[in-house]
Amino acid sequence: MKDIREFLVKIILIYLNLIFIFRVMEVTFKISNFSYVLFSSLFLTVIVLVYVFKFVIKKFYVKALLILLIISMLAFLTYNNMEYINKLMLRNNSYMQYLNNAIYNREATEFFQYKILIITLLPVLIVISIFISNIFPNFIILISFASTTFFWYYGYTSIVKRYLFLYLVLTIVTLSINNFLKEKRVLNQRSIKTELPILKAALYMFVLSLMISSLQSFFPKNYKGHYRELRDNIANRLLPNKNATSHMYNISSSGYPITESKLGGPITLDDREVFKVRSNRPYYLRGSSKDFYDGFSWRNSIDTFKKVGDVNPLPKVEGGRSFFLKTESVKNELTIYPTNLYTSTIFSTLYTEGMSIGNKTLYINKEGDLLSSKVISTPYTIRFYDDNEKYSKITPGAKNSKVMDAIDFEYKRSYMEGEMENYKKYLELPKNIPKRVYDLTKQITSKDKNASESLISIYNYLNKNYKYSLQVSDIPQNKEFVDYFLFEEKKGYCTYFATASVVMLRIAGIPARYVEGFNMTNNKNENGLYVVTNRNAHAWVEVLVSPTYNTWGVFDAVPSAPEILRTDEEKAEEKENNQIQKKLQDTNTVDKRPQQQLEKGEKNIDLKEFVVNKVLWIALGVFFIICIFILIKKYRTNKIIRSQSIIPLYQYILARLETEGIVIPSNTGDLEFWKDYDDVYIRFIMSDLCSLVYEEYYGQYNNLKGLDKISYYNSIEKYLRDKQSKIKYIFFYFVVL
Repeated sequence: MKDIREFLVKIILIYLNLIFIFRVMEVTFKISNFSYVLFSSLFLTVIVLVYVFKFVIKKFYVKALLILLIISMLAFLTYNNMEYINKLMLRNNSYMQYLNNAIYNREATEFFQYKILIITLLPVLIVISIFISNIFPNFIILISFASTTFFWYYGYTSIVKRYLFLYLVLTIVTLSINNFLKEKRVLNQRSIKTELPILKAALYMFVLSLMISSLQSFFPKNYKGHYRELRDNIANRLLPNKNATSHMYNISSSGYPITESKLGGPITLDDREVFKVRSNRPYYLRGSSKDFYDGFSWRNSIDTFKKVGDVNPLPKVEGGRSFFLKTESVKNELTIYPTNLYTSTIFSTLYTEGMSIGNKTLYINKEGDLLSSKVISTPYTIRFYDDNEKYSKITPGAKNSKVMDAIDFEYKRSYMEGEMENYKKYLELPKNIPKRVYDLTKQITSKDKNASESLISIYNYLNKNYKYSLQVSDIPQNKEFVDYFLFEEKKGYCTYFATASVVMLRIAGIPARYVEGFNMTNNKNENGLYVVTNRNAHAWVEVLVSPTYNTWGVFDAVPSAPEILRTDEEKAEEKENNQIQKKLQDTNTVDKRPQQQLEKGEKNIDLKEFVVNKVLWIALGVFFIICIFILIKKYRTNKIIRSQSIIPLYQYILARLETEGIVIPSNTGDLEFWKDYDDVYIRFIMSDLCSLVYEEYYGQYNNLKGLDKISYYNSIEKYLRDKQSKIKYIFFYFVVL
């Protein structure tokens, strides 16, 4: 019983400290609608499981079997809900991208954005705290101290000051009670009995902590904790990750699937602004490029990032043997103003020749992707050669004839001189691409005499025969992505067209790579800045134009502008919904039900389904908790009955009688009290039981052989059932252990 009490005290201290940490986090990070009910429910669930393992189940093999059962159930649930879990991971990744940026910029956040993270990590934190506290009792104080210190040095000085009194109270109480319990265990080991109960000791310690903590109000308040340099260091190194590449842009941050794990599937985009751009016209802003395709996803075959400097400068903008970008282009620049995108990627155009980005270390790889050593939160300017899409954009239009001529000339000379050998990785294809993809590509390009004609044929085929749509189905497991798009789905969004373009171009012998970034539109704000949102996130292809000078051009076979198609698709869907509603209204004119009533009925059905599901889960949860309490009660009862001592039974009965207000005064002996008790039924049972306890405790005499302890137990329970209401009896029956 003492072990259980100490365990409960320890749990309460851990709970209070964690509640304090999350309360400060709620205020500092401006979290709306924080759910302490969810927090407490998670905490209670974990504690019940820990309690069962620690006190109810004693045999090791039973614990091992139960752990195996739990792991098996989790594995089964995970396997059968992989699609849902993947969606949760994608959603959580999007939330984390937003939260990192919002927290850094002191913007408000919502609890639902933290929910997945809390549900995943909080139980682990609780278990770790309980486990380590057995070895180091004050471990929870370290966690609280580390959290408070973080908030202080991250710039939330005024908020930490506001909660400093509460922090000191909790710390002193936790430290005092833990040390008290430690000393009490030492005394018990030496057979020295202590008279001071834990509740009285806790009260004294609480009063003392209030007095000591009150002293902080007299301290000077002119100290500060906001160090921007340190905050930036934490934000860019400890919080996001350890290096710049860990926060390289990925289109998944805008709502698309993570292309490095699995391509395709339904998506939901939003209009959240990511940055603004000051420029003379819209451009393709490249973020990251990938060269390796495995039939299901994209990634880089090798990390080639190097620090930009004298040894590794930005690549020179030349053009090719047959054309010169410097003479055929004009120098231009654009400025990007980050708002809601948390990334270390520097978005740039093709043919970038310089930039102004402040005091940051820059990195560049062989594909021309640019990274900053720190997450970018301030404006930066890109300087580039603007060729007015002579070579930087490849389409079948007449104005792009120069790039077609350049490609044919550059490829012919490069093949002759062996320069194409340097671009082998941009021609590689996985073995799982079906033969019909090769056959289709060869059929499309069969009449083409050179690379430029093959480019036009592939562009026209994809552009005219496949529909841009966000309404796509899930890709079947182990199904090669391009094959499924070309022959079965026959519609898709940008990653579908970009991936199919790369594969078909490579089959045709044209080096190509996959690129993710943003395609600016003509959407401007009142200040004349282009507004770029998650809906402008885009994937396209870059095709090699000049192997000699490593010059590339944009190849984007998506039919029309994606933002227009998205809008048209949404309008079509809205129109279809209106038509359905009109038909329903016409059908129901006989019984004269207005459309509003029909919609109300449909909402009621949805609400009923929601309520039924909620009630079902709540009922299962309650049933699970009841089962746990029944098992615990049964275990404790059997332990009392089978004990070689009568004292546990006596102590249990005393606790049960306390629920009816029967308490022995501190100045009266037990046997004396029971012999003079008014109720004859209780007087007879307890006097007899107390005499046996006296014989065992004081006379060291134990004559339990043949003693029917169950009759004492049942007699007291019968007495309490008759005296108490059913609800009160059932409640205290399971609470008193």
